[in-house]
Amino acid sequence: MAYRERLDLGAHYQVDQTCFSLWAPKAKACQLIIYAKDSDQVADRISMTKDRDSGVFSLTLKGDCHGYIYRYALYNGRDWISTMDPYAKAATVNGQRAVVVDFSRTNPDHWGKEEPLPALASHEILIYELSVRDFTQDPASGVKNGGYYLGLAQSGGRSPQGMATGLNYLAELGISHVQLMPVFDFQTIDESQRPRKSYNWGYDPQNYNLPEGSLASDPFDPICRIRELKALIQALHQKGLRVIMDVVYNHVYRWEDHPFHLTAPGYFFRFDLSGQLANGSWVGNETASEREKMRQYMIDSLRFWVEEYHIDGFRFDLMGLHDLATMRLIRQELTKIKPDIFLLGEGWKMSQVLPPAYAATLENAGQLPGYAFFNDQFRKVVRGQDEDLKHKGFINGGAELSKAMGQKLLGQLEGISLASPLQLIQYSEVHDSYTLFDRLKEADPSASLEQIKRQQALALALGVLGQGIPFIHAGQEFMRSKTGYRDSYNLPDAINQVDWQLADCHQDLIQYVKDLIRLRKAFPLLGQASFDQIERTAQLLLAQDGLVGIEYQAEDTRIMLFFNGTSQDKAYRLISGSYRVLLQGMSLAYSSEAPWQDLDQIQLPAYSATVIQGCFKG
Repeated sequence: MAYRERLDLGAHYQVDQTCFSLWAPKAKACQLIIYAKDSDQVADRISMTKDRDSGVFSLTLKGDCHGYIYRYALYNGRDWISTMDPYAKAATVNGQRAVVVDFSRTNPDHWGKEEPLPALASHEILIYELSVRDFTQDPASGVKNGGYYLGLAQSGGRSPQGMATGLNYLAELGISHVQLMPVFDFQTIDESQRPRKSYNWGYDPQNYNLPEGSLASDPFDPICRIRELKALIQALHQKGLRVIMDVVYNHVYRWEDHPFHLTAPGYFFRFDLSGQLANGSWVGNETASEREKMRQYMIDSLRFWVEEYHIDGFRFDLMGLHDLATMRLIRQELTKIKPDIFLLGEGWKMSQVLPPAYAATLENAGQLPGYAFFNDQFRKVVRGQDEDLKHKGFINGGAELSKAMGQKLLGQLEGISLASPLQLIQYSEVHDSYTLFDRLKEADPSASLEQIKRQQALALALGVLGQGIPFIHAGQEFMRSKTGYRDSYNLPDAINQVDWQLADCHQDLIQYVKDLIRLRKAFPLLGQASFDQIERTAQLLLAQDGLVGIEYQAEDTRIMLFFNGTSQDKAYRLISGSYRVLLQGMSLAYSSEAPWQDLDQIQLPAYSATVIQGCFKG
């Protein structure tokens, strides 16, 4: 299936003219409404011409239209209906009116002149998820403009104890990709309020092709949010970090007044057999990605973010609501402009309308090479099921999960065929549901802080050292808590902000994560690109009684990983020989210069990961 070339919808600026195009096939007439600057007053109404074959209304205005504020008025045969441009790329405060922009005037200094980032090997990929607002909102982050694009773009932030925060912290951690929770324009925060009085993660889409204004220093200036998001992306790139954008095309916040509905009633959404809106998203609607214009919209939007904002990848919220054909076309089109584009998503089975065989779910991952999927099987084995807080995972005593843990570390899934282990996002914490600390605390309220820290360290080790792509949620590496709230999507900053004083208290755990990442990067066997490679190089040594051991051998490398999910110190008998202990719980930091020593057994501390390197057996 080929992607049809774009119809160039939206407002296309040139210095001497701007072309406006809107697809509204059922409308009888359409007017371009131009507003006076900083006013509700209508400056002009201009009728647009409809092409009957395509259903597109168009109009060309001569002259330099940079800064023009506009909406469309559609006549349906009874009433005139005002709508936002679904292709708007800039807007007034709260996204109510579109703005024509000359994007050459939105670039920060030196934009586009940075050197391309070097290619990554499979074992060098590691994703870190954060919210722009959460990451520097805490005054203890020590940055100016905390909680805004510019706050995260700022170097030099220091915690009360002098530890790097914000941008520099990310650069020092060793990750490869920063996944930004929604930064497109979302609906439930009043951008005009300063200081901000409301909070939301942003999974309530309003305008897909322009940045959220509540994260900008001046939400009333349409260019400000664009320039400042670009500055953030530029700053991350300059630190060697790639940027993944979290996108939410699967639903809109309010379907009844969204441009999708107003411009083409009944087209962009799915309906069930009774004629009711399908609700696989659980927020009242789901978009119909299988329809030509919705497919085109998604591809156009994603291409725009790559071409104009230099985005390096996309995380698709509720990707299982999208169809396989559209997702294949998205990858096909994006790799034309960015061959190393990174694509991942939530492959949950959600839709009651889209047939399961056509959905971009984890079960169909083998049909979507080039996409990675969040592996909830891995998460449930590591930490236990969140539906039952007393259910124990491998890291806190679930010894019966040892075999499953071994399988998940090798990238094996039950009943699912994958094209590559790189299709697996291996995680134990993400923005939704409980933080790992809160989950462990709920599972055993009597557990000491030190015990939870060791369990947290073990979970991080399982994610970083297993096959697949490691994923860390911001603050997981220093015991982030949301005081027991399961989903904090609309709770105050006091609950959601990253606590940098807490980071000060757990610098040992942060250093441990840095060690884990350095260890993974030192041994390509820990992040292999094919199951054939894993099968040739890996051996499951043990998987029982709360212990898992894996050995890798290839060429001149022999490395063994041991994970102890019990409360007791254990030992594993080795074939007598020369070994280097590279990692042993949090008590022995990783060192590439660790000495060789003769060993016939290795100690496995409670709730810990141990890694040793052995002489190669030829």
